[in-house]
Amino acid sequence: SKIAALRVISRTSAMRLQGANKSVQEIGRELGVQAVIEGSVLRAGDTVRITVQLIEANTDRHLWAENYDRQLSDILALYGEVTREVAQQVRVTLSDDEEARIAASRRVDPKVYELYLEGRYLCDNWSPEEMKRGIALLQDVISREADNASAHAQLALCLQYSAFFGYERPLDVYSRAKAAAVTAVQLDDRLAEAHVATAGVYYYLELNPKAAQRELARALELNPRSVKALLHSSWLLGESGQFEKAFEHNRRALGLDPLSIVVNHAVGQLFYLSRDYESAVVEYRKVLDMDRADPSLHFYLAWPLEQLGRYEEAIAHHEKAVELSGGSSLYRAGLAYALGMAGLHAEATEIRDALLEDSAAAPYDIALAHLGLGDYGQAIDWLEKAYEARDSHVIYINRGPRFDPLRDDPRFIRLLQRIDFPAGDEPLPTSG
Repeated sequence: SKIAALRVISRTSAMRLQGANKSVQEIGRELGVQAVIEGSVLRAGDTVRITVQLIEANTDRHLWAENYDRQLSDILALYGEVTREVAQQVRVTLSDDEEARIAASRRVDPKVYELYLEGRYLCDNWSPEEMKRGIALLQDVISREADNASAHAQLALCLQYSAFFGYERPLDVYSRAKAAAVTAVQLDDRLAEAHVATAGVYYYLELNPKAAQRELARALELNPRSVKALLHSSWLLGESGQFEKAFEHNRRALGLDPLSIVVNHAVGQLFYLSRDYESAVVEYRKVLDMDRADPSLHFYLAWPLEQLGRYEEAIAHHEKAVELSGGSSLYRAGLAYALGMAGLHAEATEIRDALLEDSAAAPYDIALAHLGLGDYGQAIDWLEKAYEARDSHVIYINRGPRFDPLRDDPRFIRLLQRIDFPAGDEPLPTSG
């Protein structure tokens, strides 16, 4: 994927087709690729036999095949060997820098490497229990192999995501996430994921978007094909109002990972933040069809429905998010907001009061409930508390249409100035 002449589809999209009973030609058309790599792995202890085949997608013709018997400790060297072979078969000339990166490898402890892969996989699933297990596994990797830059970067990212989704309080994970990101960069300054992790600490835990933007630019300089870097950049640019660049980065991410739920979700979010609510509904519905059991997808689909005045539909999706999440305070706050906007003040007030009594509820959640009820002074009070708590959802106040009624309030203006977003393409709306 780091070879400039090749476009390689991300594993996330490829694995969504596993077991789909589709031909190579169908897979090639769906992913928009000219060739498919197939393989199998047989493992006995620390020895593996790997079979690799390169198949032309539109003809189903086998271009090349090879078997490899290796020790797991040499797996990184094997990755480079297979990469070089595939590049030769598709007649790609590698640059000196690409040759050097492919040749650079180190022996690994098979057990540690397996723990790292499992931890990374669990963290990318974003559910509370899986992320908790993923964090524990990555910490185990670091305790065994303190110089593993990738493990430090993944740990920093996993801690950020855990705070974003409300599984842990941001200030409780901040020092650990920052230390992991700093260590990752110190160990390998050319690792794009280390800079993505650092950007995440700046943006989501320090609420410093300009510093985050610089780190993401460095990540994309190192690896223009990094889906994570493109995705994080798309989010930050959209939340800053730089929509042209945000859509460009999102399109590049989609080209590399077309079946990713997260990347496709980001399309809907960009339409929502740029005030194209009908398009946002269309995109969010597409993503919801990929996984109807994900509470966050119901939660986000409700956003543009609220702005379109389709409160009954929005409330139904908020209720589903609450049900699927087991009563997450963020999703209850979303329901309270929609109920308040729909004029159902008694129901919204009941949820707001319950959130006020809930020690697990974040300040942002309570602010959202007040906002739906039209309690704008109280909403700003709680948004200021959310800022002090470094609640990651505060980033949405810059371009989120829910916050339009607050935009002329001097306290809200000062709060935005404290976050100091980069200038956007379009002026921010005034209140109302």
